[in-house]
Amino acid sequence: MCIEINKPEIITKFLQFQEDLKNTDARIKFVETENIHFTLKFLGNVEPTIIDEIFLIMKKVPFSVFSMSFETVGSFPSSRPRVVWIGISEGRNELSSLTSFLNQNLKVLGFKSEKRKFSPHITIGRVKFVKDRNSLMNILEKWKNRSFGRMEVRSFQLKKSILTPKGPIYTTLKQIQL
Repeated sequence: MCIEINKPEIITKFLQFQEDLKNTDARIKFVETENIHFTLKFLGNVEPTIIDEIFLIMKKVPFSVFSMSFETVGSFPSSRPRVVWIGISEGRNELSSLTSFLNQNLKVLGFKSEKRKFSPHITIGRVKFVKDRNSLMNILEKWKNRSFGRMEVRSFQLKKSILTPKGPIYTTLKQIQL
């Protein structure tokens, strides 16, 4: 289960980037179009009895609508890419504050705060194998300074996922309007 912002409205350039990555010799499991999203807080397995409590915390978020722009690309880790992502520039502060609010307030329900430094991004694919690292790095370099567009963040959701052999299936349980 997770708390997320739905798929960006500006998905076209994301898909163009994925198509370009297919021209490398890397074997990449791409995130399906309908599953592209921005995770604010990963919750893991959640007891159904606390879903309403999570929702109450989500309703207390002291934020209003804000803009988010997508610029630059990269990989985690940068030396041996395993995750390919698109970065977020405008809206970073709001996302950081929103994530901090959720981390702090969900502690009372037993959820741990993320230990890693917050790095706002949208995962585009997971690298399974790379024969020639340079071909992948060249595509990342080509797209590094491109703008993918911007969108208004008007809501966020509590979603559950069911993992299947074909990939995850997401279901929205609750939605909060900003």
